[in-house]
Amino acid sequence: MTLGAEIYPPLGPRHTHTVILLHGETHENGKDFAIEFLAAQSSGTVGQQRTIRDLFPAVRWVFPHAPWLHSQDFFDLKPKTVWFDLRPVDNLNRDQSQVIHLTSNIDEIHNVIEHEQNLVRHDKIFIGGFGQGFAAAYAAYFLDRQRFAGLIGLGGFAPLLAISMRDWRETEIDIIIWQQEQPTPIFLSHSRDDDMVPVEAGRIVRDILGTLIKGKLEYHEYEHGGAWINMPQGVDDIVLFLTRAMNSLTSSPTSPPADCACEYCTYSRYDISGILSRLGSLDFTSINTSDL
Repeated sequence: MTLGAEIYPPLGPRHTHTVILLHGETHENGKDFAIEFLAAQSSGTVGQQRTIRDLFPAVRWVFPHAPWLHSQDFFDLKPKTVWFDLRPVDNLNRDQSQVIHLTSNIDEIHNVIEHEQNLVRHDKIFIGGFGQGFAAAYAAYFLDRQRFAGLIGLGGFAPLLAISMRDWRETEIDIIIWQQEQPTPIFLSHSRDDDMVPVEAGRIVRDILGTLIKGKLEYHEYEHGGAWINMPQGVDDIVLFLTRAMNSLTSSPTSPPADCACEYCTYSRYDISGILSRLGSLDFTSINTSDL
């Protein structure tokens, strides 16, 4: 593997699944993300709360480190660990830099996946991420062309370039048909008070995947949680999703019904141009990265 990663082996003697999670803007690297994520506790009676890692002793957890990148922001020249630059000088440079960074990093993420494939089957590997990490994981997932155990998005978004980059235009129909034939369970969650990535960005991801991929999509939205995971319900939902997916149980999607008429769901699930129009209207350069 070229990308470094923080790795937590299974707690027990068996290794049945691997979960690969990419950190976002609020964490400096995979280790920083891993420490906080694996310490998240599910709900339960007093004295019985357990962490995500405790609940899945047969899982190997892999947290890759994003590469160091010099931001093109004129006022912030210090390097950061990010999957691609969000704040370049102008839109043209933004498109070009995102393509370069995402293409390079997707190749590196695929190297991580291939390494884990030496330990478990591909369909026993979950991939996902938090914030910007989900954008990179989503692009890698969609272009991988093999079935994963599941896709996980926490407070995530998908820039237009993560969808339309590389060989996407040439293989769009082919990929959609393949994904619909072998649907992957998907978990998405977002908090309405997230001050890093607006919740509308998460709703757009929900609608994109609801359009492109058949079934098995869970979307959870919480009133509180900020730029992190809602506690404890958000943790409980992740635990339930992983449990269902690992045991091939039918999930209970929480995405809006097709006839929902709320202001966020008036776009047809099959109107991809409308969804992409919403995506293009979001200003990702305004995402709060002041704490990086």
